[in-house]
Amino acid sequence: MADKSTSQIWLAAVLIIVVLGFAMSVGGGGLSKADVTKIVSEEVAKIEIPTSENVTIPTAEEIAAFVVIPEVESADNALLNEFLKNEFNETYFEIEAAALKDATDELEKKDYRVVEEYLMTLLAEGEVLDEASIDVDFKDKDVDVVVTALGLNEDEDKSARVTFEIEVEYELEEGARDTFEKDMVVVFDVVYDEGDFSDEEVEFVSIA
Repeated sequence: MADKSTSQIWLAAVLIIVVLGFAMSVGGGGLSKADVTKIVSEEVAKIEIPTSENVTIPTAEEIAAFVVIPEVESADNALLNEFLKNEFNETYFEIEAAALKDATDELEKKDYRVVEEYLMTLLAEGEVLDEASIDVDFKDKDVDVVVTALGLNEDEDKSARVTFEIEVEYELEEGARDTFEKDMVVVFDVVYDEGDFSDEEVEFVSIA
């Protein structure tokens, strides 16, 4: 009976590995190795073992070692995000809300300086941007927030990637006074050092 129970335990462990591994293989880096170990520990604790049987229970570390965590570049997958939201609802939405606020503040910083600098690279020779004419609309546009590190354990960083789809209107100082429109995508990474929401670092990633 012990051998049978051990097999059942490892079968359950394999199922845990498959669920986590599949979610992350198509999704990305929302979980650290410590996060995976924590999840596995909780799942292993749910496995019922008859007290009369002498069986070897694999540790959370042994099971977690089989889970491969991909790089953050592929972390924008809907399946993984839904998994994380369901499993860690409060933590996920707390990071999501904080990252959105901090990234929005950075986007609006210095009257959308990052947008202005990008527009200037698009101008033809001799054209001069009328900086006062720049109007950025993103309130009704799509904003996507992907949590890239939950930081479930003490002193672990929490982080998210925020992507804004914005619409920009602008004019030139000379020549035609027509208003030009351009759709842009602006991306920021937000990291909270050791999970402290008052100690954030917002990094500009790209604009196109």
